[in-house]
Amino acid sequence: MNILTIAGSDPSSGAGIQSDIKTFSEFGCHGFTAITAITSQNSSKFSGVKPVEANILGQQIDSIFSDFQVNAIKIGMVYDSKIIKIVSKKISKMSIPIVVDPVIKSTTGGELLQKNAIKDFKKFLLPIATVITPNKYELEILSGIKIKNKIILEKAIKKIQKLGAKNVVVTGIFEKNKVSDYVFTANKHFVFSSKKISNQNHGSGCNYSAALIAALAKGYNIRESVQIAKKFAYNSIKNSRKIGRGISLTNIKTPKQESIKLRKSIEKFTMIQNISEHIPECQTNFVYASKKPKSIKNIFGLEGRIVKAGNRVVV
Repeated sequence: MNILTIAGSDPSSGAGIQSDIKTFSEFGCHGFTAITAITSQNSSKFSGVKPVEANILGQQIDSIFSDFQVNAIKIGMVYDSKIIKIVSKKISKMSIPIVVDPVIKSTTGGELLQKNAIKDFKKFLLPIATVITPNKYELEILSGIKIKNKIILEKAIKKIQKLGAKNVVVTGIFEKNKVSDYVFTANKHFVFSSKKISNQNHGSGCNYSAALIAALAKGYNIRESVQIAKKFAYNSIKNSRKIGRGISLTNIKTPKQESIKLRKSIEKFTMIQNISEHIPECQTNFVYASKKPKSIKNIFGLEGRIVKAGNRVVV
């Protein structure tokens, strides 16, 4: 699968384009990039931002679509109205999954979306979003509603849906000792909760939205994709590292060689001609064992199963 991320550059690699590429790679996807802005930031402070000229951004996007097949798109930092409009112009007619992550402010305090561009963000990007992934602060800005309880939270989500976003996933709602994500589709809503990890970090929002679009690109539905993204982001926070003088950066653990071999074996399996015809109704498990395994630690299995999706198979 090939995924295009349209976002800003983060020199710390904690978030932005650099973080997206790492996440896509973890899911076995190839990442294309179109850079919207150059930021100067680290784990301690945000020093500045320089947006890319709209015509240059448009050329980046054109260069990708003129040469490659793109299976999904993630939109992150867009900064100003000129960038928003050129992005909308280039991809609004695409019939592929699009995740919009409304990046408004950096963890270290920098402005990533100009206030006078919020109106255009809602007008041009919300209607093309398959999923939008705001946190509480971002939802308040986009909806214009101060969220004080669950009833008001749902009201704000429905307002965003009326603006055109097909599915809304509000991330990181703290509730006592847990953190919950609220998922609203056209006619259903779900809540996914996990234990609260009480450490400040940089990059979890990008990890979440990048994992979400990777899952959607692979054929998972909204509910399954959110579960995958939540687990991925949770682990990136859990494994975060303090490698600078400021806050910790989320960390995507490099898989062991055995799990890399497992992933490659699965990819080869899914590409066998007419393999979908051999997937039973109970679906297919997939397990890899290293040579001369001595314990269960030397055996790696697919989490979930390989299922049939039309004439292809989905992990």
